[in-house]
Amino acid sequence: MRYLIILIILFIANSVLAQEWSLVTPVKTSSDIRGVYMVDNDTGFVLDKLERRVLKTTDGGYGWERMHYYMSYQPNDLWMTDANNGVICASSGRFYKTTDGFQSYTQITGSSVTTMYSLYFTDPDSGYAAGENGVIMKTTDAGSTWSTLTTGITDLLFNVFFVDDTTGFACGNSGRIIKTTDAGNSWSTLTTGTTSRFYDVFFSDVNNGIAVGAWGNYMKTTDGGATWTSPASPSTQNMYNLRYSAGVLLMLCGNGEILRSSNFGNTWTTINAGPDDHYVAHMNSNGVGFCGGDATLYKTIDYGVSWTLIKANAPHSLLTKVSFADNNHGLSVGYMTTGGNQNAIIRTSDGGHTWTTELVNSSSNAGILGCHILPNGEGAIGGSSGLNAHTNNFGDNFTYGSNQPSVAIRAVWAFSENKYLVGGGYVNSGVYLTEDAGYSWAHSSGGTIQDFYFPSDSVGYAVGDGGAVMKTTDQAATWTPLSTGQFSDYYTVVFLDDSLGYVAGSNGGRKTTDGGQTWTAIFPSGSYIYSLLFITADSGYAVTYGGDVTKTIDGGVTWTPFANGKVDQGLRDAAIVNNEIIAVGSRGDVFVMPLTCLTPIPTPVITQNGDTLFSSASANNQWYNMSGPIAGANDTLHVPSANGEYYVVVEDPFGCVSDSSNHITVVFTGTVDVEDPAWNVYPNPAVSIICVEGVKIREITVLDINGRVIQNVFPNAEKALLDISGQTDGVYFLRITGETDTEIQKVLISSQSD
Repeated sequence: MRYLIILIILFIANSVLAQEWSLVTPVKTSSDIRGVYMVDNDTGFVLDKLERRVLKTTDGGYGWERMHYYMSYQPNDLWMTDANNGVICASSGRFYKTTDGFQSYTQITGSSVTTMYSLYFTDPDSGYAAGENGVIMKTTDAGSTWSTLTTGITDLLFNVFFVDDTTGFACGNSGRIIKTTDAGNSWSTLTTGTTSRFYDVFFSDVNNGIAVGAWGNYMKTTDGGATWTSPASPSTQNMYNLRYSAGVLLMLCGNGEILRSSNFGNTWTTINAGPDDHYVAHMNSNGVGFCGGDATLYKTIDYGVSWTLIKANAPHSLLTKVSFADNNHGLSVGYMTTGGNQNAIIRTSDGGHTWTTELVNSSSNAGILGCHILPNGEGAIGGSSGLNAHTNNFGDNFTYGSNQPSVAIRAVWAFSENKYLVGGGYVNSGVYLTEDAGYSWAHSSGGTIQDFYFPSDSVGYAVGDGGAVMKTTDQAATWTPLSTGQFSDYYTVVFLDDSLGYVAGSNGGRKTTDGGQTWTAIFPSGSYIYSLLFITADSGYAVTYGGDVTKTIDGGVTWTPFANGKVDQGLRDAAIVNNEIIAVGSRGDVFVMPLTCLTPIPTPVITQNGDTLFSSASANNQWYNMSGPIAGANDTLHVPSANGEYYVVVEDPFGCVSDSSNHITVVFTGTVDVEDPAWNVYPNPAVSIICVEGVKIREITVLDINGRVIQNVFPNAEKALLDISGQTDGVYFLRITGETDTEIQKVLISSQSD
């Protein structure tokens, strides 16, 4: 009981600061990145125009949070004045303003309903927006209100730029560039000598400027825009964006080109970063920044000298299953439906943090809904209309089965590359087994199957709609239906051995300890549980469709919230890898949640009594000597077998690890007894009662020879009587704690004692 209490206390402390999901596939094949802003080296914001979402990172771009809301008006540009305050301009004259880093926003309607494409702020309060029909709007209250300025033109304006508080420029269609010298109160049209479109304009001071545009349109001025020249263009591509930071000017172009200048555009260096168009970039004063474009996001840490692709082209697919072969290699599959417009297979080789696309298409009969991969890299997938395929290299390549069973496959389990199991429903539901790589199939009838789990080579379980549960004891050759007493849909099944297992789904779940003969109800909080993930027989997690995670440490009797969802698109499956939960779901989302210990485990203290070492931790001990962990040495006490230095580390079932204890050097010189004990323990041997007498006693713990706690008392007196009746004969230890000292004494319990 003491072991359970300690873990519960630690867990409650952990729950005060809930973990959060980190989105590792934020940029989809459908993404169009039109706004980026790097506040500091860790915190950055990205605006996805087509997805109409704001993405935020707090770790430099490795993990992302996608804000939960969908902007009803199409967003076009993003500007942050600090980590909390920012503005987005959008279609129909709408603006989105935040004061909390876009965790929430206020939607504001400008003085014109014209679509606005770009933003520029000269200070935290004063900013400008440019857009269609020659409209420029201005704010003087950090974006809370916007007024329309008189420009005298009707051309579409793509960008606006200010040299200082008063002098600014805007550019757009038909070679149009306009200028203000009075903070936007009046504007004059400049003569550029071209009708080609300009996408952006930049001035290093009030005189020297550059304008860039379509298909290499490149012009310069040295007199504040009064005259413009056309020097040799540094690129023939579309030039979309100019961005200056800390002495470096970047030009973002089509077909993967990024141009860099350290002398305000007098000379340029071309950097090739992929094949896709780059639309926008931003670097902070440390030279750290992002560049975004068509379904790509690049990062620089050296002022744009080099760029690394960090996120790109995640398939927009409803990912339904994920399977890991080991701590590195994993596979996930998805299909085209609500929540995804592509069928996909994606792979990871770094434990789920980065993913590559192995297959993506939009065929109506090629959805993939089930996968399973083995530690040796062999595995199988299955999907629409009986589609099935097998692999022997962790999913790098697949060979499709020559025949397809007449079932919409929802679940897959592989025994080898050629022998695998599929299950599903809608047409001829049930389970199908092939032993020849999909050439022939044996059918076992059943419900619409959603998941499989085999705790051993022969014994396996299948669950599905309407409370369907089936069991096999002959490696899927035959199946027996089981009754749990529940008739709602089951989505997940996990067994710790052939007898102990859990199932869950749309309305809670069930637990069995006898191989499915009997079941008891379990109630993880949250509805629609898609994954049960157990680390030990008693310790596990439940992951819901909404991304909520609950945790149990008593075999499902009680469940405690571990993390709140903040997942807006829905999760369908999850796995635990490297002490992290990897979850997949709608729109090609892959999330990672670390299971780190938010409240450290207390550092254990070890003591010596004779030839025995004792740990202050009552459970989860791992003893070490200087050669490393000692195999099987996991009890509260340890009897060294050789001279040397010893210590202990505590690791709970969820991977939380303590600091190492103090070290004790053991030297065998003969029998060692406690000298001048503070307490007398008698009789010894004892039959039913042990008396402990001496200085004031705060606590007495009785442990058996394996270090398990048998009894705990708190006398707060100088004498205590321990009732040890009913204990088996053998050697026991008393850990006696007083006001200042702790002492361990060995006692013998013998029913034959006089």
